[in-house]
Amino acid sequence: MSDTDNTAQHDTEHFIADDGHCTKCRHDVAFEQLDRAIDACVRVSGCDGVAVDAVLIVGLQHVEDDGSRTGHVEVYPRSGAQPSYITRGLISEGTALLDAIYAKGLDDDQ
Repeated sequence: MSDTDNTAQHDTEHFIADDGHCTKCRHDVAFEQLDRAIDACVRVSGCDGVAVDAVLIVGLQHVEDDGSRTGHVEVYPRSGAQPSYITRGLISEGTALLDAIYAKGLDDDQ
């Protein structure tokens, strides 16, 4: 189904935005691309396991008209949804890994 199909061709889960594009289709495509990127990262890292759970954490910043900046964090679980305990566990384990790297005196960007 094309991202530009009209409303009649979409079921009730789909919403056609003001620009005429289906937000559900965009969502599905974005998370399919994220899944492929996760699998590619695992392959190039040399890990011999299969990625079953993942979470992408993104820091966003917005600059106001007056030049002030505001920011927030978005969390994108693998495939767009997974149990919250898995997402929290991944974030917790990732934080512990980064803390251990920092405690060893390694550069922050490693």
